[in-house]
Amino acid sequence: MDDSYQDTPSVSVDDASVSLNGNGGITSSTASGLLCIGRVSAPPQKEATSTNFFFWLPPDTLVETTQLITCRSTLAGTAYTYHAIVNEVYRQSRKRSMSAEIDEADGDLNYQPPVENDGFTYASASILRSEVFTPPLERSPVYLASADNARTAYGAEDITNGLDIGLIKNGANQIAGPGCIDLDYLLGTNGGHMNVNGSAGRGTKSSFLLFVIWLLLYKARLEARNRPSDKDRLRIVPIILNVKGLDLFYIDRKSTGYKKQKHLPDWQALGIENPKPFENAAFYAPQTPGGDIAVPTGRTGEVKPYSWSLSDIITQGLFSYLFAEVDAHDSNFSALVMDIESWLTTEITAEDGTVRRSLREVENITTFRTLLDWVDKGSDSKDAKWRNHHPSTWKKLYRRLLKLVYECK
Repeated sequence: MDDSYQDTPSVSVDDASVSLNGNGGITSSTASGLLCIGRVSAPPQKEATSTNFFFWLPPDTLVETTQLITCRSTLAGTAYTYHAIVNEVYRQSRKRSMSAEIDEADGDLNYQPPVENDGFTYASASILRSEVFTPPLERSPVYLASADNARTAYGAEDITNGLDIGLIKNGANQIAGPGCIDLDYLLGTNGGHMNVNGSAGRGTKSSFLLFVIWLLLYKARLEARNRPSDKDRLRIVPIILNVKGLDLFYIDRKSTGYKKQKHLPDWQALGIENPKPFENAAFYAPQTPGGDIAVPTGRTGEVKPYSWSLSDIITQGLFSYLFAEVDAHDSNFSALVMDIESWLTTEITAEDGTVRRSLREVENITTFRTLLDWVDKGSDSKDAKWRNHHPSTWKKLYRRLLKLVYECK
């Protein structure tokens, strides 16, 4: 211990070592290194419940809203731990009213009372997780949470297939460790989705999803290097659909907003020592109408064109997906669509049982345009097969195909 602290008195309280600081305040730490910051209090109007409690703070102790805390309380001879988050921090003077505060100074902003009667600070906390459904007792110690406490508070301590996707804010300028998600609920074992919400332009939706994809790729490549022969290692192929301008056509280039000194420590806290842009990305854009190149994206010679012909749609069994869900639920419309798809499809079963589909050569229908022309005449067909469908259903199909042909070109 430094010599300057040898004369500091210390006492033992419960399982914590408590020292008086130079300003008259009290600091306390447990054997596990947690910092004791206060004690539970439950006076009238501030009662503790099974979902929230209040605690007071010693002088010169800083506690902020959103900080994660733990509380240890002994009930009926058994010690229990509560995990909570600070909802609000209050400062209360010892005056009985605001008028008493004003009268003390007689309205003089420069007045300093000869004897200062300082107030006190206390905070309210909501219980995130507890070992028992009953409130903690008064005088129970309250500690700042560790990273392990944060994982327990949010139910992540038992995740075996996890991915750290961010840092948990713990007040304005502190971190309570990484935030973890269970990949079993993201990649298909138990589920396959992630919902993200937030304000536009603040990096809370598209940017965050790109960040998660980058982390998944990083994890997959790390496992490929460390366990190349493991058949259960992570393997993913992300497909990103661009729906906002042309921003996503530059994900393989370094962000102009990246500041190494400011941002690198956050990456390192997630175990990433050298963050990079996306690597080996392939870019596709719609094929230009009547041409063989992709529509302009700002990248020259690096974007591949894509399109779907009628043959592609039939071969892959996607004909019904050309139409909106509301149309698919229309029994008359969906029956006509299935009838036409079956009529246009040739299926060949190979010796191994696999089925190959292809566009059937009939009525010179090879493109969406020729299909549209045929549908226009379909309601007048003499074939009993097509007369089973009402003319209004044919006209509805014609309108849907017409929009497709002219919009998609």
